[in-house]
Amino acid sequence: MFWALDAAILALALAGHFALGLAYANHVHTLRLPRGVIALGTRTGQLAFVVIWATIAWWFYRHGFGIVARPAGDSIPAVFVLFLLVTVPIGAGPVPLWFYRRLWPRPCPQLRASISTPYDLVERLGRHPIAPGVRARVAQLPGNQCFEIDLAEKELVLPRLPESLDGLSIAHLSDLHLHDGLFEQAFYDEAIELTNELRADLVMITGDLIDHRACIDWIPPLLGRLESRWGGFAIFGNHDWLVGECPALEAAVAAAGLTYLGGRWHRLLVDGEEIWLAGNELPWLPPAAPLDARPRRGADGRPLSIALVHTPDQYAWARRGDFDLMLSGHTHGGQVALPRLGPLFAASRTGVRYASGVFYEAPTVLHVSRGLAGCEPLRFNCRPEVTKLTLRCPAGRRSSADDAVQELIAVG
Repeated sequence: MFWALDAAILALALAGHFALGLAYANHVHTLRLPRGVIALGTRTGQLAFVVIWATIAWWFYRHGFGIVARPAGDSIPAVFVLFLLVTVPIGAGPVPLWFYRRLWPRPCPQLRASISTPYDLVERLGRHPIAPGVRARVAQLPGNQCFEIDLAEKELVLPRLPESLDGLSIAHLSDLHLHDGLFEQAFYDEAIELTNELRADLVMITGDLIDHRACIDWIPPLLGRLESRWGGFAIFGNHDWLVGECPALEAAVAAAGLTYLGGRWHRLLVDGEEIWLAGNELPWLPPAAPLDARPRRGADGRPLSIALVHTPDQYAWARRGDFDLMLSGHTHGGQVALPRLGPLFAASRTGVRYASGVFYEAPTVLHVSRGLAGCEPLRFNCRPEVTKLTLRCPAGRRSSADDAVQELIAVG
């Protein structure tokens, strides 16, 4: 009896320890630190994870695995008791709850419809569009989907969307990670062509445009080819900040015909309907668009407000700002997702909670893109994506408006 209880305690401790290690790794990648410091912190955390568990396992191996009923005088070291007191409750509570939420997720009521079509760029181009080297061999591993772009189309219900904007569409791009010596320009040329095939009214890019200074020159000819009815908008992300050439990058974005929204508001008129856009690049490029400057909302819910935010960690900011829609990226969907469970790692303080997809916490609908690329050409069960978001009014309000139109037609 006691051996089974001891085994359960150690298993829960291992699960809790693993969860803490993942939480640490997720959090490190949200910090406003140089790339080398983040890499060092990650490696240090990985080493500490292994050393701590190996030390505890060795001690129990040498002294017997009994915990509940140990021989008199053979006590467990206080530091190990503290370890068990911390990790066992985590393994017994949050870990099973995490599994439950991942295995039986609640559908987001604001996501009305979603379809996606994968495009294999290797087939389209007739080759792997990546520079030769170790990363090229990684990219060509069986099952790696880094060259399979999902062309996704989603309908989002915004509770306060004006009837006149029903059907407004947004092409959402994120995390291009242009890097001289990684993906060839042909990869991005195809991604732009796929984006244009969506024929969206607006194009919005939520950061991490570049990973290399030389790629600033790619921006005008590449992003300048984006097509939309009402314009394109962009913010920067942590990798843009790390490159350290934000003024030159901003000039390149402007040369591409895009409006840069970092830390500011922008008023847009769409068929006479007012829309306010705002940018937030925190914590890397402060400040965010000031919430005290947000437009006053009328009793009818107008004007529509949309936030372009690099990381979903700023979701609380968007909700405080009473935004209708927030677009973000940064997490890459975790890049590696397990069947049913999804990813284990995402660069977010909330772990994988907002790794990708559509979420709703009143009053803001959040869409997190899996992005196009990354520092490593590694995607398993997690294709890169280009997304068209079509905004819809709530069904009841839209049908009432349609009835009114039909009545006017009948009277006429």
